[in-house]
Amino acid sequence: SEARLRAETRAAQVAARAHEQQLADRLRAAEAAVAQAKAKAVEDARARSEAEGLRSRLTAAEGEAAQAAARAELAEAEARKATVRMEQADAAAAAAAAEA
Repeated sequence: SEARLRAETRAAQVAARAHEQQLADRLRAAEAAVAQAKAKAVEDARARSEAEGLRSRLTAAEGEAAQAAARAELAEAEARKATVRMEQADAAAAAAAAEA
């Protein structure tokens, strides 16, 4: 009877150690999953920050392009005015030559 009690105690101890080992394994797996999730969160934050920077640069470039287009339109208008003035000067010169 005492031998049976010792055998049951040993079996219970072995089962308890196996259960303890299972729990330790599950804890390690959970810790690894948490570490992975943290690393992914850091990577996601970095990617979001990078995307924000790119968006900001794109907005700035669009603004610069709009300014350049406006300057080009002004230059075209000035060129048209200069062309009109040259044509007027040519006409005046032709009128003066006809009078002379």
